[in-house]
Amino acid sequence: MKYYALLIACLITATAAAGTFEIAGLKLATPDSWKSVTPSSSIRAGQWAVPPAAAGQEGGEITAFYFGPGQGGDTQSNVNRWLASLKNPDGSPVGGKTSTRTVNGISVTQVEGFGTFASGMPGQPAEPKENYGLLGGILEGPQGRVFLKLTGPAKLVESQRTAFTAALDSVKGK
Repeated sequence: MKYYALLIACLITATAAAGTFEIAGLKLATPDSWKSVTPSSSIRAGQWAVPPAAAGQEGGEITAFYFGPGQGGDTQSNVNRWLASLKNPDGSPVGGKTSTRTVNGISVTQVEGFGTFASGMPGQPAEPKENYGLLGGILEGPQGRVFLKLTGPAKLVESQRTAFTAALDSVKGK
């Protein structure tokens, strides 16, 4: 029951205005090309549609999660789980890249991986999707960790790397 109370509080306190996202004591700038949409799952604190890299191609999505102070697992476990959702053509796990930096006093861990995507999580593809990418960010905020994840076709994800990194680098405490 405590989990649901935290989740409801999280959803009430998350706000997405054009160009900004505020949650758990953090504020981020988001590109105008990311279109805020109603989250497709009750555990998502925010969700954006990312337009396709080219006409006739699939778009991507960015999801935000906040589970409350001390909730949602530690940073490394989330990085490992995200990268485990991607496989190389031979079925082996992708290596991925991870970096950590401090932005305005907030620890930001960024993760990147490419391969065949099949997370098995609710709201994610049931069938594996080849040539996919993932960019993730974990923000260590004053009220707990906030998780942002972009998934989509590899070319789209690569085209969004700069914008995603800029959004993470814009983080400030409220």
